[in-house]
This record gives sequence, structure tokens and C-alpha cells, in this order.
Amino acid sequence: VRIHGCRFLPALAAGIQFSSNVLDVEIEESIFFRIKNGIVLEGSQPIWRDLTFAYNTFYETDRGIAFTEMPAAGTRGLGFYNNLFVNTSS
Repeated sequence: VRIHGCRFLPALAAGIQFSSNVLDVEIEESIFFRIKNGIVLEGSQPIWRDLTFAYNTFYETDRGIAFTEMPAAGTRGLGFYNNLFVNTSS
């Protein structure tokens, strides 16, 4: 799955939320503006494989990227490249 060039605007609790395992997802060149959480990854012992965050802008969010639990042992390929965080709370 490729999420590219999207705009996530006010009144959202989360721009993108994953509640289970994630495989081969790229989130690129998107803007998260004045929302509570830009991206939320949650679940019980989640496995995330080949998940890329690149060239995104998180502007005036409480949290740009939030992990609610540590990933399970099978997690691999998490990539964070050239993301911009402006006026984020934490």
C-alpha cells in the first residue's frame, strides 16, 4: 500500500491508524495539519514489516507518530526518512 501526497486536516483524532499487523506500507509526502495524532500504530504485540515514513510534514499535531506498544520480535524494515515535525506537543 502506498499513501502518497495526502492532506490530513483538522478535526481528526488520527490521520492514519493501524490496529493490526502491517506489511509493505509506504507513507510519503503527506501533510498532517492540526490533528491530534498524525499516525497511530497500535495492537497487541504487532508485527510491522517494511513500513516506511518518508518526506511527511507533521504540523501542529499532539504527536506526529505514536506507537502504543512495542512491536513483536518479527518486526523488520521500519524506515523514517526526512520527516518534518513543526510545533508538535510531544
